[in-house]
Amino acid sequence: MSWQIALLYIAPLIFAAALLGFVAYFIWCHRTVAGALPLLALSLAAAEWSLGYALELAIAPWPAAIVVAKLQYIGIAALPVAWVVFALDYSGRSHWLSRRALALLSAIPLATLGLALTNEYHYLIWASVALRSRGPLTMLRFEHGPAFWVSNAYTHLCLVAGSLLLLRGFLSMPRIYLRQVLALLIAIGTPWLSNIVYVLDLSPVALDLTPFAFTVASLAATLGIWRYRFLDIVPRVRDQLIERMPECILLLNERGRVIDCNAAVRRFVGAPAADLRGQPVAQALAGWPELRAYAEATADTQAEVALDRAGACALLDVNATLLYDRRCQISGRLLVWRDISRLKQTEVALRRQNEDLVGLQAELLHAKEAAEAANRAKSSFLANMSHELRTPLTAILGYTQLLQMHASDVVDPVLTHDLGAIEESSSHLLELINGLLDLAKLEAGKMELVLEELVIKDLIARVATTVQPLVAKNGNRLVIEHDQSAEIMLADVTKLRQVLLNLLGNAAKFTSQGTITLRVGRGAEAGHDQPRDSGGEPAAGWVRFEIADTGIGIAPDRLPSLFEEFTQADRAIAQKYGGTGLGLRLSRHLCQLMGGEVTVTSELGRGSTFVVHLPAGLAERVAVC
Repeated sequence: MSWQIALLYIAPLIFAAALLGFVAYFIWCHRTVAGALPLLALSLAAAEWSLGYALELAIAPWPAAIVVAKLQYIGIAALPVAWVVFALDYSGRSHWLSRRALALLSAIPLATLGLALTNEYHYLIWASVALRSRGPLTMLRFEHGPAFWVSNAYTHLCLVAGSLLLLRGFLSMPRIYLRQVLALLIAIGTPWLSNIVYVLDLSPVALDLTPFAFTVASLAATLGIWRYRFLDIVPRVRDQLIERMPECILLLNERGRVIDCNAAVRRFVGAPAADLRGQPVAQALAGWPELRAYAEATADTQAEVALDRAGACALLDVNATLLYDRRCQISGRLLVWRDISRLKQTEVALRRQNEDLVGLQAELLHAKEAAEAANRAKSSFLANMSHELRTPLTAILGYTQLLQMHASDVVDPVLTHDLGAIEESSSHLLELINGLLDLAKLEAGKMELVLEELVIKDLIARVATTVQPLVAKNGNRLVIEHDQSAEIMLADVTKLRQVLLNLLGNAAKFTSQGTITLRVGRGAEAGHDQPRDSGGEPAAGWVRFEIADTGIGIAPDRLPSLFEEFTQADRAIAQKYGGTGLGLRLSRHLCQLMGGEVTVTSELGRGSTFVVHLPAGLAERVAVC
């Protein structure tokens, strides 16, 4: 029967150790939270002490009980250090815990542990150890030495210091934090008071009640963790987030009294936190009735409120949110507001700028449409006037040639020279007008294609015959290189001939005593790699005309503007060689009209190469379009 009575003393200790172990496991799962690791050490130390004391009571008559009593000092020595470290970390003062401070904090507990393990050599912890029987229970009775009293005093000093750290600012904390701190203080205070009773020999029993008090402590810790979300809601989080937020945050209870507020509210109201907490909201916001109305709202509300603040009109964005308890009853209100005056001013300025930009865009669009309409009218006018402009010049040229025929019978060098000058000037003017009119037709969309199947060899022969006098004029030589795989194509013969004559004429004009080469073959569209068929030969979808010369070449900086109207490579060259600057522009327009392109590569002093790419058949033209 005695062992059953002894079990009544031992069972609470084992229960407390098991519960503290479970609490330690839960804390380990939340070890990233501030204060979790020292709280874990605190729980394990208390569990070790409680379990060790249960084992000591169970084996008290045997010598091994003294060894177990010594091992209990592992938990006894760790408790004060873990409590202070936890209090510093949980209250946001972990920066105080330097390595040197932690070493000093642990010095006395480590010395106490060493003295306890070696007590039989100095008896500084226990001066004597004896067995004592109290009813059915046999236990060890210790006479404490001087080192014990130093250690015990240091432990109580650490417990007081940690508790004061948590109690600092006790009245300024919201209710949820007060409950957390109260649960913590009960968890640590119960063993603390029990230890005082034991040390001062005030207990009616000879038992050390401190481990037994861990049962109450573990229940309080469990309440703090599960009921008050001890490891989910940390006061330091509030200090780091809520206090630093620029928005004003005001928390009210169900009776409309201020529970908590951040620094932004205190700056707005102009009062310290201690003066606001506990006040009715009507008193706290007495100077701002507009805000007070939302603090008393019966539903969630969001609005923009204009009020007079420091003699200036301020615009606030106000959010009022009702808070509910688990019974769905209103337990308070959360009022959040921020000054959006500058934001609104910026929005107004941006809106005005946007309106100005929209107006400017409309004006630019109108101007663009007007310019395009004027350009179309100009192009349409020139295209329609082509007959009226060409006919007089054709007549002038015709009469000039007749006069030259009659003048040949009369030997008059002056008359012959003048008539030649008239013919040359008229031809130049006709060339210029023809170029302008052709460009105008292209831009006005009045240039039409007359597609027909042509034999490329015949086209090249006619072009070579026409351009031969120009080539021979400067002592040049014309070379034709024709790939026989390119025999037939679908194109506008007149326009293709005009393009080739323009390019060959330019090559002959800017080359002297050199070679002009016309290469014809199958090739790729401009800007693409040349395709190949299954036999490795160039694909037949495109025809390539390449005009290369050994003339003066073109400077690299002149190439980008080469195909613009009235543009020539150089003013001095234009004065020397003549020309209108319309030929290349017209040639590119005609190539693009036929679904192709013309490109150029050149090296100054070594010649130029113009390449014309044109679709060979109808299928390729449809794909291009």
